[in-house]
Amino acid sequence: ASTLTQAVHQRSGELALLRAVGASPRQLRSAVGREAGRVAAVAAAVGGLGALPLGLLMRSLLETEALVLPVPPWLPLAAGAAGALLVALAA
Repeated sequence: ASTLTQAVHQRSGELALLRAVGASPRQLRSAVGREAGRVAAVAAAVGGLGALPLGLLMRSLLETEALVLPVPPWLPLAAGAAGALLVALAA
């Protein structure tokens, strides 16, 4: 949230100019919201793509030590997607 606040603060001049040429407060909120959504989507994709191979590596390392996890590999991804959906619906 603080990163988004800083980005909006840095663009306050641009937002003021848009307001001066007739953009409504709703349009400005919508534009900022879309930008935040795009940033969040990219962050989630990068995080997910980075976490999947690391998770599989961790699982293989644990299995070599005879610590078998009874969790199917798709379950954490499904839980993450469900959590993201709940957050999106709550917003």
